[in-house]
Amino acid sequence: MQILRSQAQEEAREIYSRRRYRMKIRGGREKEAVSILKEACSKLSEMGARCEEFFGLVFVEGDLRRAEALGKKIAELESEADEARRKFIQKLYDGAFLPAMRGDLVELAERMDKVADAIEETSKCILLREGLLQKLGKRTKEVGEGLRKVAGKSREVVDSLVGAVNLLFVDINQVIPKVDEIQKLEHESDLLEAEFTASLAELEKGLDALSVVQLEGLVRRLGSISDAAEDTGDVLLRLVSGLKG
Repeated sequence: MQILRSQAQEEAREIYSRRRYRMKIRGGREKEAVSILKEACSKLSEMGARCEEFFGLVFVEGDLRRAEALGKKIAELESEADEARRKFIQKLYDGAFLPAMRGDLVELAERMDKVADAIEETSKCILLREGLLQKLGKRTKEVGEGLRKVAGKSREVVDSLVGAVNLLFVDINQVIPKVDEIQKLEHESDLLEAEFTASLAELEKGLDALSVVQLEGLVRRLGSISDAAEDTGDVLLRLVSGLKG
């Protein structure tokens, strides 16, 4: 998979070396489509920030009441992002952008939706783990700091993805560097996830096996946010490589 990504990046860079490209917006329908996609980007970016805040409320501050309210806000943002996705795809079906580009643009919207889904599912999962928090006791903050580091890195990956998508319509020459950044941050997220998982060995001495498994599941869910963002970056690579002016 990494080899394929590298090949796509090199192809895109070769295109850049010959000529500057950007996605052409030909009329009102396409302007509306771009506006809708940017709205989805805005919702996704806010979800990433809220997710990081959510982990702090649950594990560091121990404020489950505020965390529950924030979880509802994340769910609302996901619904709004999903609605924007549907509207964007409908604009494509109505004829926005060239036919050769529509398939990748539909997939881009669908992949972005998977990132939003991963964020919402992670927050929902935590709210169902009140018993785990009780079992952690005094170790809750220690564990929470590790999880919040991964959540913070996930937010960075999401922000880079949103920046890359927005650059499609502003300065496409900067999209590939942004995708490179996404991949770098996703790798850093993997390292933090592995570091947290390794730290659970110490917790096993004072926790039951189920609690350890639940913590492993939480950090994997967090990691899935970065994974989904990286997959979306792959779609951006195809879009950029396909732009011939």
